[in-house]
Amino acid sequence: VVEAELAPYANRRDNVVVLEGPDVELAPNDALSLGLAVHELATNASKYGALSANGGQVTASWELVDPETVRIDWVETGGPPVEPDANRKRGFGTDLIEKIVAHELRHPVQLDFRREGVRCELLVPVRRPSEFAMRASKRPPKPGWMTPD
Repeated sequence: VVEAELAPYANRRDNVVVLEGPDVELAPNDALSLGLAVHELATNASKYGALSANGGQVTASWELVDPETVRIDWVETGGPPVEPDANRKRGFGTDLIEKIVAHELRHPVQLDFRREGVRCELLVPVRRPSEFAMRASKRPPKPGWMTPD
């Protein structure tokens, strides 16, 4: 989800997008909510933040914090100075991420507007692999399908 939302920004020569984290399976509704948040963050980064400046960088990293939750960290650096939280006018995008996405993901969202760049932490429920999916992953590939080996 994160990679798909950031793909349009990853091939620019004037800024950098870094993605770090393991493969994680999400429920469809949670993937949709995460995609909405990342899309909003990326759009704002390209208009006003790190992706709007030469040498700007967005790092999106994620890790499992427990078997049922992945933490996603969004960090912008190298962009124009950001207006601190106290001086910022609250916009629709901020409400969207902090209220709607947080509600849908069933976890609070930490969104910080630091002078050096925007930071966001999202906690997303991980879908446990079903017994069927685990058995299916152990089967040999169908004829004609490629494997990483």
